[in-house]
Amino acid sequence: IDDQEGEKLFSAKRIAAKMEWKPLISKRQISIRNIRIFHPKLTIYKDHSEAETNYQFLADAFAAKEKRKKTTKLNLRINSLLIKHADFRYDILSAKKQPGKLCPDHICIEDLSAHLSLKALTGDSISLMMRELNFKEQSGMRVNDLYFRLVGNRQGATLANFHLELPHSTLLLDTLWAS
Repeated sequence: IDDQEGEKLFSAKRIAAKMEWKPLISKRQISIRNIRIFHPKLTIYKDHSEAETNYQFLADAFAAKEKRKKTTKLNLRINSLLIKHADFRYDILSAKKQPGKLCPDHICIEDLSAHLSLKALTGDSISLMMRELNFKEQSGMRVNDLYFRLVGNRQGATLANFHLELPHSTLLLDTLWAS
């Protein structure tokens, strides 16, 4: 997919998905058995901080033309989302580059691999299991491994089995509850 300037916005070597139709018909639930994305590349940029991003034309194309009277309740399940060897770049072109520093105006994530399971996402709750996440960023920051389980609703959220491994440190949390 190219942006309106002819620059590459998104590409992937392979994308595959399997959807379950029965929950969609019987429960009005979008249930995706698995999504696999291999070697995706996403490049987002804007000329300056107040400008529109290069994907705005896609957001506009899929935006509702008029307000809907009846809202559909969100009910999504993705049993397995697997992303391998992803590259993501975000740039504000007018912003000064800061080599060797993590800069929110110039993010370049390389070789990201992730495996997650979204057991439930509704308008008021979430159940997510991050099984694996690792990547490196141009600043030198590297996440060797991240995994956790997150369950939340309007009353609070629980983060369990949190494991973050960096090159020279590890952070472990058994259970964290927030209300």
